[in-house]
Amino acid sequence: MTIIKFPKAPKLQPPPPQIQQVRTASMSTGNKIFMGLMCTVWAIAALAWPLISWIASIDCIFQFFRMLYYWDTPGAHAGITFLAHFMGFIALTFFVFVYRPEWPSNVK
Repeated sequence: MTIIKFPKAPKLQPPPPQIQQVRTASMSTGNKIFMGLMCTVWAIAALAWPLISWIASIDCIFQFFRMLYYWDTPGAHAGITFLAHFMGFIALTFFVFVYRPEWPSNVK
């Protein structure tokens, strides 16, 4: 027996096909090519994510220890290099996990 009865969540309706057709019909050829390229890059990055994250995290660890070693060496810029590698890893993580490309059905 449940003490608190939660209301049932309403089911979300998919957008009508007319809206999808208008959305893809209004896109220019360059925009369709760019969206197709982004979908392809995202799919490859998402499928290869375990390997990519493993390699990128090892690279960030290496850059961190390199930054510690070259901390007082003028001209090494190891801190900026570590920050750039770490921010690239964070951006790639954001791209794979948060960004969801819209898969246009008629991209040519």
